[in-house]
Amino acid sequence: MKSDFQGKRALLVVSLLALLLLPQTVLADFLLTSGDACNIQNFGGDAAKNGSRKQGGGYYNISAGLNFTVSCPLMIDHQFNNYSVLVRFNNLDASTQNFICKLDEYDNANFRIRSVTKNTDIPSNFSSAIFFDDIQLATYGNRLYMVCNLPPHSSMGFLGTESRPS
Repeated sequence: MKSDFQGKRALLVVSLLALLLLPQTVLADFLLTSGDACNIQNFGGDAAKNGSRKQGGGYYNISAGLNFTVSCPLMIDHQFNNYSVLVRFNNLDASTQNFICKLDEYDNANFRIRSVTKNTDIPSNFSSAIFFDDIQLATYGNRLYMVCNLPPHSSMGFLGTESRPS
C-alpha cells in the first residue's frame, strides 16, 4: 500500500514538473459560448420571433422557409493575442443547406475593424462546423462577434474560442 502511494506521488510530481517546463506555445485557453447566447440580428418581425427557439444551449430555426441572421458575442481571453474560432451547426432539413458565418472585430468605440467570412454546405441530417484560424486582434481589448445565417430547420450549437500566444 505504501509503495502504491509513493508511485502515485512520484507520478504527480513528474506531471507537475512537465507542465511547468513545457514551452508556452503549448499552452492555450479554450472558452465556449452557448448558441443560446446569440440573438436575431435582422429583425424579421413576428415570423422570425416565432421561427426561432433558444433551448438546451442551442439556437434553433424551426421555421419552414425563413432564413435569419444571428449575432453572437464571443468570449475571448485577452491574455493571448492569437485566436481560433469554431461554430457548430446541425442541419435538420431534408436537403443540403449552406451555412455562412462572418467573424467581426469591433474596437472599444464600437466600430467594426474587419470582417472575415466563411461558409460550408451541410448535408441533410448532419452536423458540421465553420472554423476560423489564426485570427489576431488589431488592438488589445477589441471584441469578436460571430454573425451567421441560420437556414430553416437548423440549429447553432456551441461557439468555441481558443486563444494562444502567436
